[in-house]
Amino acid sequence: MMSVLVLLMCCTLVVQQSLAFKEQDFKKCASNGFCQRNRGVKGTKYSVDPSSISTGGGALTATLSNTAASVQFNLTVKAYGPVLRVIVDEPAAEKPRYQIPDILMPGLEENQTAWETTQATAHTWSGKVGGVAVKLTFANFKLEVLVKNKPALVLNSRSMFNIEHRRQKQEGDPADWWEETFNGHTDSKPLGPQAISLDMVFLGSQHIYGLPERATNLALKPTAGVSEPYRLYNLDVFEYEHSSPFGLYGAIPVMLAHNEDMTIGTFWLNAAEMYVDVESAKAGQAVQWISESGVLDLFVMTGPGPADVTQQYASLTGTTAMPQLFALAYHQCRWNYKDEADAYAVDAGFDEHNIPYDVLWLDIEHTDGKR
Repeated sequence: MMSVLVLLMCCTLVVQQSLAFKEQDFKKCASNGFCQRNRGVKGTKYSVDPSSISTGGGALTATLSNTAASVQFNLTVKAYGPVLRVIVDEPAAEKPRYQIPDILMPGLEENQTAWETTQATAHTWSGKVGGVAVKLTFANFKLEVLVKNKPALVLNSRSMFNIEHRRQKQEGDPADWWEETFNGHTDSKPLGPQAISLDMVFLGSQHIYGLPERATNLALKPTAGVSEPYRLYNLDVFEYEHSSPFGLYGAIPVMLAHNEDMTIGTFWLNAAEMYVDVESAKAGQAVQWISESGVLDLFVMTGPGPADVTQQYASLTGTTAMPQLFALAYHQCRWNYKDEADAYAVDAGFDEHNIPYDVLWLDIEHTDGKR
């Protein structure tokens, strides 16, 4: 009897180990150069050139400078009614930074609303569109958003904004600027480091939500100084850990914060791998976004209610498509069928037992070399 129990225990351990989350197979912030370089780093020096401020064409444009590296960027702040858009990009080059095509709804620019300047000084610029107002501080660069005269969101209040500019490769550069190796796989970076970091504080909010898809609380737990940041990187992962910031199948860079006065949302339009740190601060929930590359293209949905934020997000990317009729029926799927005869046998089994179904799914093994 004892030998049987020992055998069962050994089998259980083997099964648990085989089904356990293989943490070592996936990158963390410390093994990703762009995250390691920017996570938690404060005190970056960026400033706006006051003489470059312009509101011609309805958008606020300005020159944003990295004073330490003497590099300039283009800053644009647009408004589409209650939705704001903040863009930071490098001036035109032979190989421009990547921007995502075919995501935003057509005709968005037709809904652009012109800014009304409310105050302009040597140190700040303020403007409004309807019930939404912004205040741009030149040095150090900071952008505050107010909704119906109530502070809602502030960008770069902790001086964590950073955008790694284009450069020529030089001897002595850090190795992870141009190439990284993880678990035997090498990732070359021919354009060098291009990461973007930005901090934001959702003022007066005790909880924030979003960043699907992952198996954790609806209200995102703090990660800064506590655990790995939330990773957004699409992966087909069979095993995963519960209550973990590790990402699953999807990665949607949308976040909402809610308090008794308002709901506000942000949409970080970027397709690169990214990490998001969450921290509970005195002023509200603080967040740091870090993307590997691309441009800073941030949408702020100002609500004021949860349904309003959802509608505003849908106005940017479109509403959920209605499913086709066949998709509502029973679908048969498993991983995987042995061969064509096995799939036919499963189909015949449904007929034999008078079970109706509309779709039989084949997994990747039906392809030639999984391609």
